[in-house]
Amino acid sequence: MKAKISYNLSDKVRHDQFGQGVVVRQERDAKQMIFVDFGEMGLKRFNPKHTQLIKLSSRA
Repeated sequence: MKAKISYNLSDKVRHDQFGQGVVVRQERDAKQMIFVDFGEMGLKRFNPKHTQLIKLSSRA
């Protein structure tokens, strides 16, 4: 069973395909969605339950 990881604004994350990015927005409606800015790769939307994001650091 996977441990639940929570993401906050400004958290730095890494994705295998898109590289390093920063969490810039969250939506918590029926599903939790986070938006990550990957710089040149653009803004991507993820459901944290269904993606392989590695949390690199948390906001200060």
